[in-house]
Amino acid sequence: ATDLITWFTYNTSVTNRLYARTASFCTGSGSQFDYWNQALSFFLQNMTWFQPPGYVHQMIMNTWAEQSVQATVNGSSTPVAAQITADGKTLVIRVVNRFSFSMPTTITLQAAALTGSSFTVWTLSAASSSLDNTPANPVAISPVKTTRPIAQPSQMQVTLPGYSFTVLVASLQ
Repeated sequence: ATDLITWFTYNTSVTNRLYARTASFCTGSGSQFDYWNQALSFFLQNMTWFQPPGYVHQMIMNTWAEQSVQATVNGSSTPVAAQITADGKTLVIRVVNRFSFSMPTTITLQAAALTGSSFTVWTLSAASSSLDNTPANPVAISPVKTTRPIAQPSQMQVTLPGYSFTVLVASLQ
């Protein structure tokens, strides 16, 4: 997920010329699963399942927003990307926690105000960075949807689990 956030936040003199990004190692045969587990998805004769990077792409697709805006997390170097939809009504923030421990996080908005009483949080996390989804448990590591209350129109507070990719979606005034 960190590479996608880097791509989303890259200098606009370059990204204005980029229209798409493709994923490498898109699919893999189930026979490769235990030996070379780098695919976004795997397939067998009777099933297809995502690995965590496949869910990262799905989460981004399901929360697509066109206009990038600057964002930081608690003033840290935590990978974060923020976008606003073309109609200006929805803010989407994507954050990666590369560490094994949870991170209480406050995101402060500079030029926008949240509306409503809550925002949506999609989280993909695992107890270890080396875990995978298996044919026996194909959704062991998959996105979980929750909501968080809005305490202040200019702030979003959430705890990022260890080894996680989190997408926050909020309505704007």
